[in-house]
Amino acid sequence: DLPTRRRPTTALAFSADGKQLAAGFNGAVQLWDVANRKLARTLEGFERTVTRLAFSPKGDLIAAGTGDGQVWVWSVETGRRTHIFDTGPRGVRSLNFDATGKLLVVATNRAGVTVWDVNPLAAPEPDA
Repeated sequence: DLPTRRRPTTALAFSADGKQLAAGFNGAVQLWDVANRKLARTLEGFERTVTRLAFSPKGDLIAAGTGDGQVWVWSVETGRRTHIFDTGPRGVRSLNFDATGKLLVVATNRAGVTVWDVNPLAAPEPDA
């Protein structure tokens, strides 16, 4: 057992190497070191329920989709938000990174599929 928040867990994802587990809640994503069962980082700063989570192939980014159609992307190492995408009001149904980790594919409840560039070198600075 991992001592996650005392809120309902709404999404889970393992990193490709299986070393990290992301747990999504309303307003937070916790990143866990699975082998040591230790909380590595909590990502906060949004008041939305996480419905989907995905790690990039290298495990350097984590993406969270929400029920109101937003997608948040953070650096796993620093916890810094790198991107925010608005897919519309219908909610995120699925999301996944491509094999390079530079593209994020998002499907929504309105049946739309969008490909977003999440290349950190091209990223705006939303937290600046």
